[in-house]
Amino acid sequence: MDEAFARSNGRCECTRDSCATHYLSRCSFTMSRSRAAFNQRKKTGLGDLDNASNCEVLCDLCMSHAGYDDYMK
Repeated sequence: MDEAFARSNGRCECTRDSCATHYLSRCSFTMSRSRAAFNQRKKTGLGDLDNASNCEVLCDLCMSHAGYDDYMK
């Protein structure tokens, strides 16, 4: 998770069009490491990959949308 947070530079990585605060662009919310939420982007049939390239750093609002998007799939 530390690698993913370093990659994000403390900025939410969400680009979902379902998030009303940043429609069709990247979320501009910045956060500290303690406030960041981490979401696993893709799941495979062979097991879930647990590495920085599969981890998405999100703010609380975008994390709530990510959970909804995963539920609807």
